[in-house]
Amino acid sequence: MLNKINFFRRYRKKRFFQDLIKKDQVCFDIGANMGSKTDLFLSTGANVIAFEPQQQCFDVLISKFKNNPRVTVEKVAVGEINSQKTLKISNESQISTFSDEFIKAYSHQTQFNWNGMEDVEMKTLDTLIQKYGVPDFCKIDVEGYEPQIFTSLSYNIPLTSFEFNYPLRHLSIECIKILEKFESPSFNYVAFESPKFELNRWVNSKEMMQIINRLPEQVKTGDIYMKNAIL
Repeated sequence: MLNKINFFRRYRKKRFFQDLIKKDQVCFDIGANMGSKTDLFLSTGANVIAFEPQQQCFDVLISKFKNNPRVTVEKVAVGEINSQKTLKISNESQISTFSDEFIKAYSHQTQFNWNGMEDVEMKTLDTLIQKYGVPDFCKIDVEGYEPQIFTSLSYNIPLTSFEFNYPLRHLSIECIKILEKFESPSFNYVAFESPKFELNRWVNSKEMMQIINRLPEQVKTGDIYMKNAIL
């Protein structure tokens, strides 16, 4: 029964992304971790460039996708400048982060720690776009470091998603304000890992900020999607 449930969950997620990503389009997977989203993007027929700074996750990605010509894996973090930076490594790799604010927000959960450190290379999203071209879709999941990525972004990406966390809603608001630099962006969101948009229409930045501010506490995390006016 569990295998059947997992199959249908994956099928629904695949259908969700098939409506957003077309065959042979290019996806950036920023914060690829172990490659679960890369797998989903590949299932649509897309080409994926996966960016992951953690050595253990990078090793998994290389092993997993080494024979797939539609995947490029680069060991790099994405942020506000091209530099070297210290990543705080968690015992749960999905929540390793550069953000002290993120760690403070979740440090009360005693099952997690950030006792490790790893010096990694950081590049701006603009630098990666200059290397690989403007992606059709860019997924960003960097545990509270999203504003820093958007601050230095100057390219108009057709579709972008970034994670939100309930205790750090103000960072999502900050991201939306930064993204207002692009012409008439519109927004929607997904709660948790649900394979559907919560809103029945795309809304402007002001409406999206109001929605984020009014989210109930039980919506602990999810992804905000931004569609640019060029679509």
